[in-house]
Amino acid sequence: AMALSAGVDELNCYTAGLLSRSGELALLRTLQDFIHRQGPLTVEQIETLIPRWSPSFGNQLKKQWRLPLPLRELIGAIHLYPSHATQRTLFVMHLAGLKATGNLQGIEMERLLRQAKLEPKQWLDNRDQLEEGKNHE
Repeated sequence: AMALSAGVDELNCYTAGLLSRSGELALLRTLQDFIHRQGPLTVEQIETLIPRWSPSFGNQLKKQWRLPLPLRELIGAIHLYPSHATQRTLFVMHLAGLKATGNLQGIEMERLLRQAKLEPKQWLDNRDQLEEGKNHE
């Protein structure tokens, strides 16, 4: 929806969004194989391993699948702010990633939304304001 509102290539954005967690999924599959063969892991171990290893798993998959560089950049923008880029699509993908994780809030996000030519009121996470509104009813 954000790509459509921004007027950028929504098909590539949609594809990038679907592939954005491939590293985590591949790592979870590998951990499941490990657990099956070696025994259980603690939740703490898994929570430590996922952020440490999933980026490299995801990058390796993208290379193996020979995804085009522009698509790989879109996927990467979901996870890391594309400070080197001027393409609005990359900013939109980063903002969509923040929105999906509930981290799209604050003044800095308003600036990024405007930079991507998106209306902040439509996209910012306003949970605090929503909660206040519920309390006053």
